[in-house]
Amino acid sequence: MLSTVLAAGAASGIDLGRILLELALILCTAKVVAEFAERVGVPAVLGEILAGVVIGPSLLGLVEPSDSLFLLGELGAILLLMQVGMEIDVGELRNVGRSALTVAIIGVTLPLTIGSFTGLALGESGNTALFIGATLTATSVGITARVFGDLRALSTKEARIVLGAAVADDVLGLIILTIVTRIVEEGTIGIGTIATTSLTAFSFLAVASAVGFTAVPRLIGYVAKKAASPAAVSVFAVGIALAYSGVADAAKLAPIIGAFVAGAALGKAPAHERIARDVSAVAALFVPVFFLQIGIETDVASMVRPSVLAIAAALIAVAVVTKVVAGWGAGRNGGDKLLVGLGMMPRGEVGLIFATIGMGVGVFDDDLHAALVLVVLATTVISPAALRWRINSKGPAEVDLDVDADSEPDGGWLRVESGRIALAANPPTSAAPNVLLSAALLAREHKPSDELLDWIAERRTRDLVWNRDATTRLLEVLRGGTPRSWRLLEIAGLFERTIPEIANAIKERASDVSELDPTNILRFPTVETLREATAVATSQSDTLLLAAFLADVDAGTDTTASILQRLDVDLLIAGEVEDLLNGARILRAAVEHEPHRVDDKMLRDIAHGLRRPGIVERSRLLADAIGGLEPWQHAAMIDITIGVQSLLAHPELLEGVDDSLADMRRRQAKSLTDDPALVDRITHSPTTYVLAHEPAMLLEHARLIEPAPHGRKVRVTVQPTALAGQWMINVACRNRRGLLSRLSGALADAGHSVVSASLATWPDDSVLDTFVVTARRIAGEPPRIAIDNSIHPWHSVLRVGGPDRIGLLAAISYALSEIGVVVHHAVVQTRDGLVDDNFEISDRVGRKVPEHAADRVIRILKKLSDETQI
Repeated sequence: MLSTVLAAGAASGIDLGRILLELALILCTAKVVAEFAERVGVPAVLGEILAGVVIGPSLLGLVEPSDSLFLLGELGAILLLMQVGMEIDVGELRNVGRSALTVAIIGVTLPLTIGSFTGLALGESGNTALFIGATLTATSVGITARVFGDLRALSTKEARIVLGAAVADDVLGLIILTIVTRIVEEGTIGIGTIATTSLTAFSFLAVASAVGFTAVPRLIGYVAKKAASPAAVSVFAVGIALAYSGVADAAKLAPIIGAFVAGAALGKAPAHERIARDVSAVAALFVPVFFLQIGIETDVASMVRPSVLAIAAALIAVAVVTKVVAGWGAGRNGGDKLLVGLGMMPRGEVGLIFATIGMGVGVFDDDLHAALVLVVLATTVISPAALRWRINSKGPAEVDLDVDADSEPDGGWLRVESGRIALAANPPTSAAPNVLLSAALLAREHKPSDELLDWIAERRTRDLVWNRDATTRLLEVLRGGTPRSWRLLEIAGLFERTIPEIANAIKERASDVSELDPTNILRFPTVETLREATAVATSQSDTLLLAAFLADVDAGTDTTASILQRLDVDLLIAGEVEDLLNGARILRAAVEHEPHRVDDKMLRDIAHGLRRPGIVERSRLLADAIGGLEPWQHAAMIDITIGVQSLLAHPELLEGVDDSLADMRRRQAKSLTDDPALVDRITHSPTTYVLAHEPAMLLEHARLIEPAPHGRKVRVTVQPTALAGQWMINVACRNRRGLLSRLSGALADAGHSVVSASLATWPDDSVLDTFVVTARRIAGEPPRIAIDNSIHPWHSVLRVGGPDRIGLLAAISYALSEIGVVVHHAVVQTRDGLVDDNFEISDRVGRKVPEHAADRVIRILKKLSDETQI
């Protein structure tokens, strides 16, 4: 088949092989250059144009202008305008406000008028001068929005005016382009021509919009309901956009006008989000071709000619001054008018499209086209720097914003009035996280009021403090939020000022030049997939949603720990979230390659790694929700989960079996010594203890405890840790009732606080206790204590969390001794003054301990606290 196509191409004079190689070079170059440009803070479009200049005839000559390249570039422009149309909320045109609409009208009228007169003054024909003016009307709000966002100024009054004006500016500019293009192709600028052309343009827009907004959503809805393939909807959508572009061209209008109208209609379709995602993937291939084509067709030699530079300088002056003057249309209550004007200044990709169309219809020669490309490049580079200068020079005064703060009303800080989220009172800055998260939930169906946005803007540079109430509200947003919710939080800069790790992750998404759909940046697909599975809010669903959120922000191990710490979640919850993320990674790694075979060794290793049945099943849900699995991988993961659950339900299947993770670690430790007594001691070490220590440490402990201490003999080693002020104490002795309580009590009496501890017992009644201690004294509220019988297959797990204090471990150990339980293993650790202790316990005959036994421990601790003030 391919050979037939190649033969047909050769017969028609088309060098298909060269076209394919050029396309490969263009796509790869565009991607590499765009990535580099984003990393150095330059708009990707500029990098792509410069890349086109480099590989084009002006420098390396690797790619020549051709009809096929022109066709691919036009397709890229059509897809780009289709996306612009989908992103515009037509209803928003009625809500941009008088200030924004005035700025848009002035920002189109002044460049068109003054630009046209400047073209005549430069000696150009009437048609050419008119097209110059039309080209200067363009505004690329994407660059402005990026700068406002980087400086946490999206919620300011000026940013709202600029973004609102951009909506009207896009529509007005495209209407003008439509009319001007038709006039130029008619060849004359008489009153009759202008009237006829305007009538044709408006008739096309009226009819196309009427048909589009009524028929297109219904057609797409029907296709989405009936089609067997999910991709059918997006294919039909692109087909509609191409058809609209073709009709526009037949009407002697620019094809991109049809694409824009089609995109606006598709934005109202039921499956518009799916269409936007799929079109973004296709556009990522063709849009860069359009921008590289501009660079390829640009004659660099003409750019540096004095005449071209003089034309460019004159047009740059017009482009800058007219848009800056438009800022004064914001009126008395429009804030910083200069900032508004600077925000309207960049031309970006829209200006390039206008210039390319002008060259295509023959009104621009190479020199004029090169001058206009310089205008676009200059305004696109100058605008971000000018905006940063103006915003920073007008930084908010350091005043007390909370001098008039109110107390929180009974109904909360927020209320909804006429579909707008308004403030019920004036909250203090300290309440900002909770107010913003509550507003994010309301933003699902309502828009923030100007009053709320002003309150946010006033505090955009102030530090905020996260608390547990904010974490509770964040979980509510995870359960019910939409991209609108996350957009509000992004505009407010909440995460940048509280949890920068999350803000950085979202920013990395935004820098992905292949992602052209802005709604995807603010989506968390793993969270959304899990919502149905966790429709009822429980503590387990909360930890699962939190783990899914961290998976979506692509947090590494260190970042995850940092985020959980900033969220101020309970140490037990933090540990469970980390276990779920680790479990999902283990399960996905287990089904990575095909053919897949589930063997006993794999199941035993996973069972040792995940440990708890509840973690296993929820890890599978998380791993599945992350997505990207083939059907065979999904089935294999279910088989693995069932096998691991069976092993954890029958612990005897895990004991005494070779080749488990613990056995591998034992063999490594035993390989470090030839002493048979030490080898035997390592062989009979408890499995949980072995999994918690490295082989070298296992050997060091074996030397301490071997031979087994007799009677009351105790062996102790003390050595400093890597942290100043901390020591590790290893104690080897015979087991006896209340041993842990006595040891920890002795440390407390000596004024030491236990940072971490582990305990292990051997069949011969030998015990090894390891403590990491410090001289810190910490006071606080009573600890939280719970017994969980679902974590361990054959032991109960007593969990202790809360503020650390001297003697806490001794008191807990005493309480456990008093209620008659046996401690088989203990892991005690303190982080930032908070304890996270886990004790594997059973009764005297090895059975699990009932959960109500935790109440007895709490009563004993309270009694001890009353008596000794521990």
